[in-house]
Amino acid sequence: MNTPPTPSGWNTKRTSIVYESKPWLTIEKHAVVTPDGRQIDDWHVIALPSFVNVLPRLEDGRFLLIRQNKYLCQPETLATIGGLIDPGETPLQAAERELLEESGCTSNRWQELGSYCIDPNRGCGGCYLFVAENCRRLERPRNPDCEQFGEILVTESELVAIAMGDQIKSVAWATCILKALLWLQNRQSVVPTS
Repeated sequence: MNTPPTPSGWNTKRTSIVYESKPWLTIEKHAVVTPDGRQIDDWHVIALPSFVNVLPRLEDGRFLLIRQNKYLCQPETLATIGGLIDPGETPLQAAERELLEESGCTSNRWQELGSYCIDPNRGCGGCYLFVAENCRRLERPRNPDCEQFGEILVTESELVAIAMGDQIKSVAWATCILKALLWLQNRQSVVPTS
């Protein structure tokens, strides 16, 4: 009986830059060998900056979403707080900064919900998801995005309906909301043992 080869991982033979517009975008062409030994000479990778998404939950239990008009998500979308990770920042530092800039809020209770590759074949940046609890408003938003034109506060049941509907136009925002809701639900259902 023949056994299939054991995958040993991908091997990059060559990399060349096809297009570059720093710091926003680099398109690379890689020559790779797949785990099963096939050589592919034109595997394209899209390098984008990593970013954070945050679902804020206020002290009163409501969740804060941003109303936006993004260039490729028109006419309107609801979104989580988020933005690029600046050089030298950790994902949590970026999340704290973005929360303050876009909402004027701060939090002392953070939960990281994971980090993800947007496209496992092409890259397209890394995404770090967070839920921030007990958020309180310190000031007016300092630096809202140019596409931002308001915020809404919703209950947990309203948030579930929004996430399951078509008002969220980004898979990263929807994933942040759904992972936060699952994390909060599972945390509340854990019964301490004695």
